[in-house]
Amino acid sequence: MYILKLKALLMCIIAMTNFSAFAVENNPAIGTQNELLFFTALWCGPCKMMDPILEELKNKYAGKILFQKIDVDEHPDTAARNGIQSVPTLLYIQNGKPVARSAGVVPKERIVQQLNNLLVTQ
Repeated sequence: MYILKLKALLMCIIAMTNFSAFAVENNPAIGTQNELLFFTALWCGPCKMMDPILEELKNKYAGKILFQKIDVDEHPDTAARNGIQSVPTLLYIQNGKPVARSAGVVPKERIVQQLNNLLVTQ
């Protein structure tokens, strides 16, 4: 049983590592473009459920929307500055300003709808 749990944990870490292009190296700052900030934590099970969905959407919206993955344990100041109280939280940024947010596991269709709203209401 212990080995199965360890294997599952390692698979989650590998999945998050594959998300590296989505990771924030330093303290992220909101820019002047359209962005999706994904506030997460390594220990967060629901966050791990969101990873493959956001990875797929990151590829679909490449060049249109910048995706950033922010670990709240590594960047607590950024989380606090953005009013993040739980993970996972998605913060949608349009032209440098927060325009929408959603907390918890969000269906892919709802994320797509919000991302498309960022693009059409520029």
